[in-house]
Amino acid sequence: MVRLMCVVLSLVCAVVAPGQTSPPDGPRPLWGDLVPGDHGVGFRSFWSLDHGRTYTRPESGLPASEKFPRPVLVNIWYPAARTDAAPMPHGAYLNIGPSDERLDQLATDLAAYALDVISEESLRAPIEDLDAEARARLDALLATPTAAVREAPPAAGAFPLVLYHAGYGSSFEDNAVLCEFLASHGYVVVGSAFLEGDGGSFNIDAERDSEEDLEYLVRLARETLGIDWHRVAMVGHSGGAHTAVRFISRTSSPLDAMVSLDTTQDYHSFSDHRWDDMVPGALDRAEEIDIPLMFAARQHALFRMADRLTASRRTYITLADLEHNSFISQGVFAAEMTEDPKAAAVRSGYSELCRAVRLFLDSELVGSESAQSALATRWAGSAPGASPVFLERVAAGESVPEYDDESGLPPTPARWPRCSTAASPRGRASCWSGSGTNLGPGRLPRRSSRSRWSSSWCTRTVRRRLRRCWTVSRPNGVRFSASSVLWSRCTAASARPGWPSPTPRWFGH
Repeated sequence: MVRLMCVVLSLVCAVVAPGQTSPPDGPRPLWGDLVPGDHGVGFRSFWSLDHGRTYTRPESGLPASEKFPRPVLVNIWYPAARTDAAPMPHGAYLNIGPSDERLDQLATDLAAYALDVISEESLRAPIEDLDAEARARLDALLATPTAAVREAPPAAGAFPLVLYHAGYGSSFEDNAVLCEFLASHGYVVVGSAFLEGDGGSFNIDAERDSEEDLEYLVRLARETLGIDWHRVAMVGHSGGAHTAVRFISRTSSPLDAMVSLDTTQDYHSFSDHRWDDMVPGALDRAEEIDIPLMFAARQHALFRMADRLTASRRTYITLADLEHNSFISQGVFAAEMTEDPKAAAVRSGYSELCRAVRLFLDSELVGSESAQSALATRWAGSAPGASPVFLERVAAGESVPEYDDESGLPPTPARWPRCSTAASPRGRASCWSGSGTNLGPGRLPRRSSRSRWSSSWCTRTVRRRLRRCWTVSRPNGVRFSASSVLWSRCTAASARPGWPSPTPRWFGH
């Protein structure tokens, strides 16, 4: 009990008292060890009406009998001039009252929905089920100061635009820390609620209306914010990442770079058709999608779709300690507020993810040479399967990186398919043995009928060696390709001593 109250008190004590100002370089209790950029962070929120579409939600005062334009919530984090004004508390993100009184009930209902999402995501329970102690924790989170100052004077200059799209069942401020962090480093970040087009719920649409909301936000930003329209990127998490992939698959997409945060498709093969609303369109236009792409996921990701987008420069980052919702700041709050034993590792992993996203955008969108160098060197000493963070980059025109058999490291997940064409017998033997096949010195796999070293041979071999483990641990009816989450139980059975554990992506394409 004492420990629980300490968590609450630590948040409450960080709150800025009424009338007190916070120095621009003061503490940012929700940021962890992230270092801000050269700018302050401003925040604006307002509603705009898109008269090119209609919207109805009778329970929120917008009946179908009246023709009403689609309301679009506009949230903007922007580089701001330094100010002595107090930063807004996290709960102020829910202050979305409109200037148009016809939207009053809609805004009230959406804010209540978002508050319940924050409760469920942070404390694993809806608001009505919270006891007094849990409610105190939630109130402390909502009262904790952010890094953003509402309506702060904007910094001078035209800044790159980053669109942010939350995931299914989420709230519109679910990754506020990343949005604030990017704004401090010179990006205008624009997000929305991306309401379902039919008004059936406050869940994100993630389909046509989300894409049209994105187009509307780009036009609005260009016309009213003075952004650099030649530098436009998008960051999406989960269902928002699905939308980002579809958005870059459009023939007229305005994006110049994209960041995908854990689509959930990253762990599955194309035989799983749950992502057919996203994958086929991207594959059909793989030769035309030529903007820089970044894909972030957990270590057992396969990245099948990403590897097919060969016209693009691709950056892959895998993080061992992040679950699906830990790729957003809301999931980090949850780990800390529920006293998860891995909370410190989750916070560290999320901070590294934010840094990687910022360096990727600085490198690919802005063209910063220092960011390119940092992106290439910061995680250079990490090893696949053994490091909390592993990052690799692939040039345009390449499906996966070449395997360097002189490197002294086993192949990374992306390099596994190239084991079949390693330049030398030694390289092929090193590739196979480093991936858990335990061939032993001087033993090479048999040649295939095409006189090549066959990656399918290795797939069959490793599957056979792990068959007992899979039989014991996998749930009934789960296919091999969908069971990658069980690798933590199985890799010890096949890993070569001294080498990092393999991941499912090592099984090739």
